Amino acid sequence: MDGIRMVLVGPNAGKDIELGGFRFEEGELILPSRGSEHAQRLLTRYYSAYPEGSLEGREAHRAWLASQGETPSARGASSAVSARDVENLQAQLEAAHRERESLLERARREREDLEAKLARAEAKAKAGATAGATENSAKGAPATEVPAGDTKAPKPAKSKAE
Repeated sequence: MDGIRMVLVGPNAGKDIELGGFRFEEGELILPSRGSEHAQRLLTRYYSAYPEGSLEGREAHRAWLASQGETPSARGASSAVSARDVENLQAQLEAAHRERESLLERARREREDLEAKLARAEAKAKAGATAGATENSAKGAPATEVPAGDTKAPKPAKSKAE
């Protein structure tokens, strides 16, 4: 290695960013090994950049995680909890999907039953109308006979002049 690798800690870790005139790529910068002490102090104090693998850098990283409410072990635990939550949600989704399919199947069967009843009723009505028409035509009466009680003469309108 030709220099000192400085690593960003905190919110800028892993970012491509320019700080104090220094260009960090993926949160890292290589300083020349000679004459860079002043730059190291500046980067450490003001920009949270530490020499890679340094004790100060590890402590700063732990402090950053603590300020964010995380610990290295808690990050692994939260991902395990997330995996468990994902499994539970997948199981709930599959159960809801099965219930939906069951309801759709039941609705399809009911529709088919109702269509069959309608077809039978239409066939029965058609057969009844055909049989009634043949009986009436044999008697000489029209096929559609209206009962005498249902027909009423319209009432005359009242005039306003009276």
